[in-house]
Amino acid sequence: MRTTSLFVSSALAITLLAGGSLAVESQDSKAGNLPAPAVTSAVDGILAAFQDRPLVGVGDFHGLAQEEDFYASLVRDKRFVKEVGNVVVEFGDAAQQDTIDRYLSGQYVPYEQLRKVWEDNVGWIPTVTALGYIDLYAQVRAVNLGLPPDQRMHVWLGDPPNRLVEDQYTERFFCATRTA
Repeated sequence: MRTTSLFVSSALAITLLAGGSLAVESQDSKAGNLPAPAVTSAVDGILAAFQDRPLVGVGDFHGLAQEEDFYASLVRDKRFVKEVGNVVVEFGDAAQQDTIDRYLSGQYVPYEQLRKVWEDNVGWIPTVTALGYIDLYAQVRAVNLGLPPDQRMHVWLGDPPNRLVEDQYTERFFCATRTA
């Protein structure tokens, strides 16, 4: 059973990776204390980090299309699928975990229900608008459909459950924020 996880946080502005990706030699490496850093692709760097770490965090700037495309290419990489069993994202309401589980396993989920995964969350007001984050779910689903159930990736929704959507004042809150 795979026990490694990738954490994708759109709130972080740095990427935590194993090893370096610098093309210049450090003073320590010239002195023989450390090996010279090697230039690698981002996917290779992330996969290398999993060789000795059970959790690797990847951050991004909100809505940067190139990073969103990278996440999609990462989950489509056969090595990633083989080595990483869990992906934790912050752009999904944890109260909707059952919904995303059904969707990623290939079951039919009406769009009105599915969109609650990214719309009913705490961290984004009014909602997630970057299509790349939403596309990540579709990419994981497409990969999972080609795999036996016991080898599929699992996406964990890391945004706290949004109790505001259950609150009787929700509509007034959103109306007030739209007019402010």
